Amino acid sequence: MNLNSILRAYDALGLPKFPITVNLEPTNACQLRCKTCYRQGRPVGFMSPETFDLAASQIYEVPTISIIKLFLAGEPLLHPGLSEMVDHFSEKKTRLGKRYWTQISTNGSIPFSDYVDRVDSINVSLGGLGLRHEANRAGSSWANVRDNILHCATFKRRRRTKISVNMVRTDESEEEIEQFLAYWKPFVDSVFVARYHSPKLAISGACQKRGRCLYLHHSIAILWDGRVTTCCSDLQGINAYGSIQSGHLKGMKQPAGPLCETCDIWKL
Repeated sequence: MNLNSILRAYDALGLPKFPITVNLEPTNACQLRCKTCYRQGRPVGFMSPETFDLAASQIYEVPTISIIKLFLAGEPLLHPGLSEMVDHFSEKKTRLGKRYWTQISTNGSIPFSDYVDRVDSINVSLGGLGLRHEANRAGSSWANVRDNILHCATFKRRRRTKISVNMVRTDESEEEIEQFLAYWKPFVDSVFVARYHSPKLAISGACQKRGRCLYLHHSIAILWDGRVTTCCSDLQGINAYGSIQSGHLKGMKQPAGPLCETCDIWKL
């Protein structure tokens, strides 16, 4: 039985929520203009050292948190202090004595090989192959991104870090999807295709919930300014329900927010 199955069984009993995963947002700035991005809607900024230290100290005091994802709405490698953030968590253990599992997600335009063997996972978000990628991700060079991924793939096999790539599907044909999967499978540890969602997190206007959301019960996200929101899908901060400056993660009660009414990304 995997972790998600255990959590589903736990939630089915109506037991209290507890966070396992935190998305800590270094910045919501990005150098690209992607067709599928819905991060617009709040001021662009960079997490200050003071906010990061406060967030980290509160995370350490929540014993159930064991997964740290250093990204959310923007390109984390644009933050000049990302390296220090990564090292900060790699030097710490959870209150239960486990090493934190860490991940960054990038658009791949900036070389990221320095993070291999320093985080557990690096995900690269793409817009397809070749010219399709560049059309879906304005400002990105396919050749540059491909070379950055392959550079890491040549030596990552003997290291700690798993590398994955993904794309968000728009109007690609089944053939294009198969070509994307086939192209990357020989080089990376995993490759997947995600559905496109509107800013309301819905493909269609109607959301049919089929159960209790694992994200809502076991994930939180801390925005660059210290506000706390429900999950990593809230790129605009619409569901924000508190801030680390005015409260403590340990005592925050996580409610459903406005986006939950239309969301069909619920992880069940």
